[in-house]
Amino acid sequence: IRDDAGAPAAGPDSLWRVYSMSKPITGMSAMMLIEDGKLNLDDPVSKYIPAFKDMKVATSPDTSLATRPATRPITIRNLLTHTAGLGYTIVTKGPLLKEYERLGILPLSVSAAMEEKMRPVRPKSLEEFANRVATLPLIADPGTKWSYSIGLDVMGRVAGRVASDVSGLVATFMFLNAGIYLLTGSSRLSLPSSTSIIADMPVIGLDIE
Repeated sequence: IRDDAGAPAAGPDSLWRVYSMSKPITGMSAMMLIEDGKLNLDDPVSKYIPAFKDMKVATSPDTSLATRPATRPITIRNLLTHTAGLGYTIVTKGPLLKEYERLGILPLSVSAAMEEKMRPVRPKSLEEFANRVATLPLIADPGTKWSYSIGLDVMGRVAGRVASDVSGLVATFMFLNAGIYLLTGSSRLSLPSSTSIIADMPVIGLDIE
């Protein structure tokens, strides 16, 4: 798959960069909180993040930032099902896209150089991220349209507010109770930014410098 002559052939031990894998973890964490009675699917997000109380909807999201009041609140269900009316830079267009970029609401870049350039404008915490998102107009009233979005990122902030220790929630309840275990002592477990194992990745054009 890589285009250089010395690239290894793809096989069972090849490493692949996979995106959006925090979404199922966040979703499972949310469902465990719901099962435990700490969260309800139809709770308004503003119950946990007050900044989401009075959301606005863009009247022409592809061409204008003009808004009107949302007809209903964003719920936990909406965040989990991409029906919150939130956008995402890979699908949002026009002036609303510019607002997402201005506020640093951007996906991580595969280019380390580009990521370094973006870092100064990114939110410094999940709390700051969620509060910035709450200032952006929605592309549709919550619950009326499916659109791939950053809803599960916001859900991560909600889970953090409810669980107080969301990392412990994931580690204890998801991995241990579900029988999923992390290997230890393996040189092949690494963050995506690591360059030590890049030679094993059968990919094209990944900028790791």
